Amino acid sequence: MPINEGDELIGEHGKKYLAVSPLGQSNVWTAVETPNNKVVVVKEPDANDASRGMPSFQNEMVMHELLKDSSGIRQQLDRIPSTGPRDPPMLVLEITATTLWGARTQRPFTLEEVKKTTKDALIGLRDVHAQGLVYADLKMQNVMVDGFDGSSAGSKAGTEDLHASLGDLGIVSEPMKGTVQPVSYRAPEVYFKKDITPKADIWGWGLIYCHLLEARKRFEHTGLYDETSGSLAKRENATSHAIANDYGLHSNLSYSGVPLPQNDAAKHAGDQWELLRRRGLEEGEVNFLRWVLKADPLQRPSATQILESGWLDKTDAEVAQGFQPPRQAY
Repeated sequence: MPINEGDELIGEHGKKYLAVSPLGQSNVWTAVETPNNKVVVVKEPDANDASRGMPSFQNEMVMHELLKDSSGIRQQLDRIPSTGPRDPPMLVLEITATTLWGARTQRPFTLEEVKKTTKDALIGLRDVHAQGLVYADLKMQNVMVDGFDGSSAGSKAGTEDLHASLGDLGIVSEPMKGTVQPVSYRAPEVYFKKDITPKADIWGWGLIYCHLLEARKRFEHTGLYDETSGSLAKRENATSHAIANDYGLHSNLSYSGVPLPQNDAAKHAGDQWELLRRRGLEEGEVNFLRWVLKADPLQRPSATQILESGWLDKTDAEVAQGFQPPRQAY
């Protein structure tokens, strides 16, 4: 049965939780652990998933157990076991203040905040990938954030209390063929070859990083490959055309023999980098993104390689000195 206000829920080890209010979705609620009044999040399968036997929710439970030691994954605190066919199991999760998207809409991030939140999210991806899995649904709304002060004064506070982690593990899976990822974060190999591997997550991560950098100067705009409107099909078509032209896929051996959109003679491969410079990105950041956003996933760095490059620990002054891609095998 759906969660209702005032429901008392009993965890696996006897802890009691009192349901308080829905948290944006009918299957996700805030609750209070009694008697210590600790606020938590309780999540049950949504109606559509429940009608199909809860495959997504069951997968999420497995993934939380598998990734329970990762600092880059939103933590599971407890589980509420099923008490019958009409009462599904539930997850008890740590509550966070907002999402990366919620924080991004409050004010421009400082460079330090961009690097701290995206580094935390990348640690989560690294740990997912270390299990041979793909996160597959990376977007700002699925990155949970604590310690972000949205006031103008908050931009001077530093990042000591700032932390991000990946939430919503429902479609984490093994590499496969198919279509995943939000339109604007979808990797070229997913668009054109239906290849879903950990490197597709890296593409999505790179665009999140790029969008946060862009928002420092263009706060009211979304960012690269995220400014089309209309139906899903229209946005997919516009984004896939832009990617094919920007990255010169018609002459990229990795995409030979793959149906591609018509080549636009008015566009030239690499135009997107000059566009980002005009949007205020530092030269070092542009070169870092050129290293991350490789059209050929085999040439794209892994989460571990990005972390080991040290770029996400650079200060403003160090960024101004530029970025040199590490010499490493892929």
